[in-house]
Amino acid sequence: MNKLKTTSLNDVHKHLGARMVPFAGWEMPVQYEGIIAESNAVRKKSGIFDVSHMGRVLFSGSDASNLLDSVLSVQVTDMKIGQARYTVICNSDGFIIDDCIVYRLMMELFLLIPNASNRANVLDWISRFVTKDMDLGISDVTSDTAMIAIQGPLAESIISRAITEEGIFHLQHPKEDNDIEIKKLLKLRPFHVGSLFFGEVGIDESNFFGNPDDNSSQNPTGLIARTGYTGEDGFEIMIHRSQSEKIWTTLQKLGAIPAGLGSRDLLRLEAGMVLYGNDIDLTTNPYEVGLGKFVKPDRTGYVARDSLLNFQKFPTNRSLVGFRMEIRNIPRHGYSILANNSQIGEVTSGVFSPDLGISIGMGFVQKQFSEIGTVVQIDIRGKLYDAQIVKMPFYIRS
Repeated sequence: MNKLKTTSLNDVHKHLGARMVPFAGWEMPVQYEGIIAESNAVRKKSGIFDVSHMGRVLFSGSDASNLLDSVLSVQVTDMKIGQARYTVICNSDGFIIDDCIVYRLMMELFLLIPNASNRANVLDWISRFVTKDMDLGISDVTSDTAMIAIQGPLAESIISRAITEEGIFHLQHPKEDNDIEIKKLLKLRPFHVGSLFFGEVGIDESNFFGNPDDNSSQNPTGLIARTGYTGEDGFEIMIHRSQSEKIWTTLQKLGAIPAGLGSRDLLRLEAGMVLYGNDIDLTTNPYEVGLGKFVKPDRTGYVARDSLLNFQKFPTNRSLVGFRMEIRNIPRHGYSILANNSQIGEVTSGVFSPDLGISIGMGFVQKQFSEIGTVVQIDIRGKLYDAQIVKMPFYIRS
């Protein structure tokens, strides 16, 4: 059995009494005080998550944008510096290898965030399109870095205080040499990024995520982005692993409540966000799971072009839908969905939502049963319960 990898915050989690579990090859905190308490904290105050198990891969050089354009479902060549985009990576048959976030940090520097379980698969797929004559650098910095998410209505004020009162880092926009004002950072639109650093130095693409404690590092930079996976406002911070404990403890001191992967899964499902391995995988194409708006297939050189155009023209006979159940029983992954006593689909994700007071979930159903308001049944341990097809997301922040 392979030894589980650990993040740089592993000892911090254990000191806080977290329940640690295996997840995608990592030992990760699933909960601290409890999933419901932690999800409530994120919805009403602010929660802090260690998401360092997610991949972090840098692409640099004049050919980086063309390479990424050929494998991602969206173009990066027209992205502005400091912009992020959600994207899916499809194989040549049009099926989903992973869903990711891509950031443009500089003109010739991009950061890709694959899911923890898919990092190796993503790198293997992309490497197939690399040629020796390319001006290209690919650097997997996952093990050298950490990723912390702070989410919730108080996230903005906590980040502001961490900078202005605690001085844990300076801010600088990737395309500017001067420091940016804190109010500019807090005005970042969703899926836009700033940059952060730990000393009076500029930004150098050759050493992004450098170690501030290493005298040989001329550029100890990191990244702060207005992104997340909870449906709440918030930020994700990526820094060298040596800085993670200082940032975590500072944010916690200012009121951010530690939250584990259990509450994160509940929150993302309430927000109608798909999870790779549950709702999407190598058997799904983007259109049948509602991700068509993130796909621009008709591009020269895009490896999934023909297959995705074919899926557009000839859709499959199934759709990923959301459903609600007026019960507390949990509809788990793999449970059968039925209509007229015949199976018409399968649950992909399900949970009891304490905020809504009902059970909610996602699942594939035959298209004729996918209309909003349709009532189906779900088999939970041999007993059928009614479920109504509803529009997602289940929760929208006020």
